[in-house]
Amino acid sequence: MYTMEAGRFFAPTATTAIGSLSLTAGAVVAEYVFFKRCNVKRLLALVGTAPTVTDAVVTFRRRLAPGVAGGQTTIGTLTLAVATAAGKCVYKDIEETTFEVGDSLAIEVTTTSTAGAAHMSFEADLKPEDPRNEADMVISL
Repeated sequence: MYTMEAGRFFAPTATTAIGSLSLTAGAVVAEYVFFKRCNVKRLLALVGTAPTVTDAVVTFRRRLAPGVAGGQTTIGTLTLAVATAAGKCVYKDIEETTFEVGDSLAIEVTTTSTAGAAHMSFEADLKPEDPRNEADMVISL
């Protein structure tokens, strides 16, 4: 199992902030591109600032290319309940979803809270494949 081994199997896109992400604005807050085929199996959020007034909902989506919402599919959601204490890790085990080379995982706050912030993460298992069988992997000259 690999948890956010950036640079080895997947890495944040240039628009992904590093650190705690706000739960107060409905937007894609992070996106990770995959360099190797992996199965994502758990979604995680480490609360930095407790949500207030309303529960925050964070949606995790598989995209066929970074930044491209067309054809994306939702793989799961996390609900960060009001008053979830800072330092608590909210998680959900999901049906394993395969991410191919070049796919991305977009993380979007779909229901906002008046306050709150969290570090988003996921767990994935490597699903090995010979690079010669990957249509999106091209050997360098």
